[in-house]
Amino acid sequence: MEDKHENHLLNIALYVMLFIILISCFGRLIDHSIYFAENALSMLVRIMERILSF
Repeated sequence: MEDKHENHLLNIALYVMLFIILISCFGRLIDHSIYFAENALSMLVRIMERILSF
């Protein structure tokens, strides 16, 4: 039982580490994606305006 408990804690620690690494990577990606999303939104607005003008 004791070994399983230690393995469980080790798994949790590994998942937490992976989660932190993913968050740091996604943080950088989100900074870039916000910039791209703003550009994409402005493009979409222009396209919608053209469609609606017809």
